[in-house]
Amino acid sequence: MEFIPYNSRLTYHKFPFGAVREGTEITFKIVLPRNIFCRESYVVLHKDGCEPVYIAMAWEKMQGDSEEWWRACVDAGETGLYFYTFKLVTQYGDRFITRFDSSTGRITETADGDEFQLTVFDKDFQTPDSFKGSVMYQIFPDRFFKGSDRKYKSGGKKIDKSPTFL
Repeated sequence: MEFIPYNSRLTYHKFPFGAVREGTEITFKIVLPRNIFCRESYVVLHKDGCEPVYIAMAWEKMQGDSEEWWRACVDAGETGLYFYTFKLVTQYGDRFITRFDSSTGRITETADGDEFQLTVFDKDFQTPDSFKGSVMYQIFPDRFFKGSDRKYKSGGKKIDKSPTFL
């Protein structure tokens, strides 16, 4: 079983879960195997198109004899799309926690893995009353495109009009 030091969907690794309002304090926590002898760790955070900022993490606690937790609290900043990874300074050189599927991270020797995404939305945003408690589906028609120029038919009628946006 592969060691998973971070999962962005678990609130004990990232709180609050999901997108956040601008100005919200976000807590990041990683769990590391003790045998990598981590001396320092950082959240490497950057707004889309901007240079990264290294935010020092503090050692938090041991879990049993083989794992340790590190923590950082970060202000969400202004509205936008952000990306992040983690940098570890270990006895064996720098290591990184990068994303290897939709939400979990793994420890790698290079920083060129996929990044986690953080969406920061306007602090004054309010969900419209008509959407509250509803389920909304987003359909991506391009995922069904077969790669030809032929017109697709539905019930014997050509489909050639623009989609309806709500």
